[in-house]
Amino acid sequence: MILLFLWIVFVLGVAVYHYYLIEVRQERPNYFLWFVIKAMAAIIHGIFFDPYGPEDYVTWLPVLIFQVTSFWVIFSPVLNLMRGLSFWYLGKNSGWIDKFFLKYSALYKVVYFIVMIIFLVTLKMISEW
Repeated sequence: MILLFLWIVFVLGVAVYHYYLIEVRQERPNYFLWFVIKAMAAIIHGIFFDPYGPEDYVTWLPVLIFQVTSFWVIFSPVLNLMRGLSFWYLGKNSGWIDKFFLKYSALYKVVYFIVMIIFLVTLKMISEW
């Protein structure tokens, strides 16, 4: 359970740092660099869950799903609320996923709730290990 908490703390830390970049330094985050940082953090985090090696997909896949969905469910809403924006705000200068959903905002809400359900299911499944 501690490992799950540490990942959520990481997600919150990334949101706080993005707030600092956007609001204090008035800079756009380097999305490719942050993708690489998040991927490396996910690999390191996942290693602690998987004592049998990367070929053990039964363990590895739910952890990966948890990591990805937790970013979807936590990062943007926290960043938006810290910035005083709407929970559903999508930036015009954000990554490619936000640009796609700017065109289909109703779809964004549906996908968000589906991802949230997947996140909660994998969270429950992993926390029972």
